[in-house]
Amino acid sequence: MNTLYFQHTTDRNNLIELVKKNEGFESRLYKCSKGKLTIGYGFNLDDCEIPKSVAESWLIILLDNLYLNLSTLIDFFDKLDGIRQNILIDIAYNIGISGLLEFKKMLKYLEKKDYEKCAEEMKNSNWYNQVPNRADILIKMMITGKYVNDNLKYNNTTSFN
Repeated sequence: MNTLYFQHTTDRNNLIELVKKNEGFESRLYKCSKGKLTIGYGFNLDDCEIPKSVAESWLIILLDNLYLNLSTLIDFFDKLDGIRQNILIDIAYNIGISGLLEFKKMLKYLEKKDYEKCAEEMKNSNWYNQVPNRADILIKMMITGKYVNDNLKYNNTTSFN
């Protein structure tokens, strides 16, 4: 695959808004739920202030890299609709690619398009307990295949596949 995820405008904007909403923006350092010093849209940094536009630029680069990595590491990733790709990217952004890949049963059910069982595996995880609000949004999206967060700026459910 030689096209980048972010050439697909609708899902790009939805993913950006999804991660921004779930991470929230902070221009100063704060401790995340794991006690790590964090800044911007979930970036771990030294004590400094960054403009929101820089944080968004970094976010776009990181999400693009996650897309490319997941399309290589998960055999069926490119066959998923854009919303479910965005769910996996959002989770990987939150807990890292290695953390996402630990969801072996979830990924097995996702490959089979058994979204209900996939959602059950999402809910029965440590990740769910760490970020229940974010997880609930992503679980609803997994089941319905639609964006459910009314606060997303781009609320189009069109897939790019």
